[in-house]
Amino acid sequence: MAIKAMKKHIGKVALGLALAAGATLACAQAYPSKPIRIVVGFPAGGGTDTFTRLIAGEMTKSLGESVVVENRSGANGVIGATSVAKSAPDGYTLMMVVSTHIMNAFSYKDLPFDVIGDFTPISALATTPYVLTANKDFPANSVKDLIDMAKAKPGTIDYASSGSGSTPHLFQALMNEQAGIELTHIPYRGGAPSLNDLLGGQVSLLMQSTVQSLPYIKDKRVKALAVTSAQRSEALPDVPTIAESGIPGYDAEMW
Repeated sequence: MAIKAMKKHIGKVALGLALAAGATLACAQAYPSKPIRIVVGFPAGGGTDTFTRLIAGEMTKSLGESVVVENRSGANGVIGATSVAKSAPDGYTLMMVVSTHIMNAFSYKDLPFDVIGDFTPISALATTPYVLTANKDFPANSVKDLIDMAKAKPGTIDYASSGSGSTPHLFQALMNEQAGIELTHIPYRGGAPSLNDLLGGQVSLLMQSTVQSLPYIKDKRVKALAVTSAQRSEALPDVPTIAESGIPGYDAEMW
């Protein structure tokens, strides 16, 4: 599994914000002297985009220069990462990098960049569990219910993700493997479109970040079945972990 391989490499690149490798700043010129661009490899409205815009706002205040978020979505962040890797290494093009950046090295045969060598890490910003959410009308109210349903009728339950090989896809695939169940994967181009279809009832399940899912869980527009981390989330203390819901040892978080 890509997740297991990624964990072996996570210590090498525990980064949240990155820029093109080789970036240097001229000592004679104050930095920043022009707007900074942060590329997000996913559509606007998703968890990564929302978090990046919060960071960009604070950076604008502290640096005294505009920090602009640019969405270049597609291929699990590969399109955005390619543009950053090929940009001028002057410190003015950054990228918000998530776990998928490392997973892509195991999901794609021929990436147009080196996920480690072509980027310079700036800072690790946050880690978060994902939440397994269900459409509010979905019959299952727990992971155990879901497993029972899936084993009774293999392949009849669908789940959405932000794209093939994305963090939600791999987290769900890991759960399916450990639980011994078969679900049907429906990939989307980003977290926001997949969430829209979950809300609309076009899909049954979606692994999504706490940032993205929390408002809808609180409004009871979706059901939270479990969180992916080993420990319960402080933001959702009443939601059990997948590990305590019948799949011992399950533990996956996004950075």
